[in-house]
Amino acid sequence: MQAPCLSSDVLSHVSEALLNDRWLHIDYQNAAGRQLSDVRVMPLALVQQGERLFLVCRFEGHDDNRNLALHRIQTAEATPHPFDRPYFSLTDYIDRGGFGFGNGERIVIRLVVAPHLASLLRETPLSADQHISKRDDGRVNVSATVIRGEQIRWWVRMHGEAIEVVAPKNLLTEVDTTQPATTPR
Repeated sequence: MQAPCLSSDVLSHVSEALLNDRWLHIDYQNAAGRQLSDVRVMPLALVQQGERLFLVCRFEGHDDNRNLALHRIQTAEATPHPFDRPYFSLTDYIDRGGFGFGNGERIVIRLVVAPHLASLLRETPLSADQHISKRDDGRVNVSATVIRGEQIRWWVRMHGEAIEVVAPKNLLTEVDTTQPATTPR
């Protein structure tokens, strides 16, 4: 996938507001097509996930953090109005599932994978506690603690027949009932 087109004007205003702890006025259209016009957000972080950039922010009057795809921000204007930055740890936010497309619930996933995928997982592990062991049939056992959500299901599906999910058995058939992190109010 290629990176979506970003407005340099939007990126400039978002960066200015973020660096100076200033409120940001935006017009935003989410993935479902819902338009939000002239909303004020408190920018907390910029995060790159794959080929996309996301603004982690709080909508005025709310205490929860939201992720907005930067390419869906149609207009942005950094205001001269400062805000008192709340405590925010990007590491904690990500660890709790802020970009895992789930509710932060952690599960131990057990997989049987093809040797080529095991090599990839040695280079880029699924988690810090990942464990890999060879099997007699040439395939490889993998266990790791991951966030239960659409991102891990997508990753497993992407590798098709190179992966067998041992546990949890219902991982690929369960429905994620959490609201996607990229959907603002």
